[in-house]
Parts: sequence; structure tokens; C-alpha cells
Amino acid sequence: MLNLTTYLVIRVSLMDKLNPIEEINKVLNKNPYCWFGKYGEPLKSILHTDLSEKNYVLCLVYRNGAKYEMNSYKVLEISGAPKLTKSNHPLYYKSFIGRIKSFVKITSLIGPQPALEDLYLKKSLNSILKALQKSVRGHFICASKK
Repeated sequence: MLNLTTYLVIRVSLMDKLNPIEEINKVLNKNPYCWFGKYGEPLKSILHTDLSEKNYVLCLVYRNGAKYEMNSYKVLEISGAPKLTKSNHPLYYKSFIGRIKSFVKITSLIGPQPALEDLYLKKSLNSILKALQKSVRGHFICASKK
């Protein structure tokens, strides 16, 4: 069966002395969803996508030494300006809100996590691992071999 899931792979960093994945997981442990704030280039190409009939997965990736770490979440909504409350996003965003250009409403992913080595860019069909190494882009639209 063909995998019709679209994977939104976003490169994150530990530059704010916090691990964004750990901070998101803290919110999801207390709340059914979390708003992830994407720094830099907005998600223009998918900002107004109707997700009701599509399966999008957010994959947050960061470099840990020589290898990449990734955690994935089910995408519920993508917005330029969501209603944020104290409980639905990492609190450190308050200090960096000016950097955030897009928000992705996510929840825990049920089932197995996708493997980074199985993901490829939809437009070029290149491996996401190659793209992460050769590109400075902050996000990629991918599909999976599995």
C-alpha cells in the first residue's frame, strides 16, 4: 500500500540553550496538543492547506554530534497567528516570539516513528539526509519509502 503521508521536516537547534523537542513533549504531557513555533522562513507553501483530508507529520530534526536526532508528531493545523495560552506552547517562546513566522499545531504521533533514512524530498526525490547535509534550508516537504 502506498504511503500518502506528507512529512514536514523542520531543522531545529539547541541555540536557545533548550531542546525544542523536550519542551514540546513537556507541553504534550499536560495538554492534548502543542503549538510548535517555526523560526525564520514561513511555511507559505502549506500555510493554508486543508488538513482534514490529508495526513501530515511534523518531523523535528537536530544534529547531535555526527548524527541526526528526530522526533515526529501528527499535524493538526498550520497557522500564522494562532491563539496561544500558557498551556498550549513552550513557555520559552515568549522570549523569542519575534523569530517565529509560522506555527504548527501538533499532537502525539500514534504508531511507529518514521525513520529519517526512509524520507526523501517530494520535488527532487533526494534523500533528506543528503539535503540536511548540503542545504541550509530550515524545512523540507518529504515522503517516505515505507
